[in-house]
Amino acid sequence: MKESVALGFGGNLAEPIPAIDNAIQHLRKTQILTDLRISHYYRTEPWGNAEGGAFVNATVTGNTNFAPDELLDILQVLETKAGRVRSGKRYEARVLDIDILLYGNRIITNERLTIPHPLLSERRFVLVPLAEIAEDWIVPTLHTTVGLLLEECRDVATIERIEDARGTGEPS
Repeated sequence: MKESVALGFGGNLAEPIPAIDNAIQHLRKTQILTDLRISHYYRTEPWGNAEGGAFVNATVTGNTNFAPDELLDILQVLETKAGRVRSGKRYEARVLDIDILLYGNRIITNERLTIPHPLLSERRFVLVPLAEIAEDWIVPTLHTTVGLLLEECRDVATIERIEDARGTGEPS
């Protein structure tokens, strides 16, 4: 049974736009996600204590037949193929990071996953692109829409749309 899913993409090492494009293209080509909606890409300040300069962030919504844990496995393989090395440190520079932000209206908390993403409402770099493509999606733990979360978000980090880069899902 297909379930709606929202994913957040980001990176700030090497060339993040091609890394994000290639990951999206793989998800589309292999039909891991169907009916994709892809946000513009945004240049954002590092959040937390991340090093390595500005990030590029985008979001994608679509439908999947994969269970949340299966989807997580697939996304982590894509991150590794793009060159991500996990040090165990939070908020580090990375080539590609893909988060499951929302999975239908499910609430999942286990040792591997917390869905909806626990920091979703605190991060403009996620909310701005997500509101662009899924403004009316109700976040089940907060009982409000993505659009309202963006209006209420206290994050003041700079976020700038990259005018010549909208996620096409086309390989670089």
